[in-house]
Parts: sequence; structure tokens; C-alpha cells
Amino acid sequence: MTGLYSKKLRCRTVYILCWFEGLKYSECADRLGISVKTGKNQMAIAIRKLRGKIVRYKFARVLPLFDS
Repeated sequence: MTGLYSKKLRCRTVYILCWFEGLKYSECADRLGISVKTGKNQMAIAIRKLRGKIVRYKFARVLPLFDS
């Protein structure tokens, strides 16, 4: 369980550092002690998860309109 939690936390941290704080992948990787490639992969995972949540949210809001 700890490994899974730390992966989620790292993914979230990379996203926050790169997106909200505007750090480059190399700066983020140096700060977290990971490789640049790992930082890019974690960012891709975070974006994929967010897109999935947005699509599900939009679908859940539209679905009741077709309920008769």
C-alpha cells in the first residue's frame, strides 16, 4: 500500500510543480530526486487521470437529461 500511495503522491507533486509552479521537467526532477523521464511519465499519468475524471464528470451531468 505504501508504494502505491507514494506513486500517487509523486504523480500529484510532479503535476503541481510543473503546472502550477511553472517548473521545467529538469527542475522538477532535480527537486524530487527523480530522472527527467520519470517526471515526464508522471506528468502524463496525471494528465490522463484528470482527462478521465473530466469526461466522467461531463457525462454524469449530461446523462440525467436523457432520463425519461
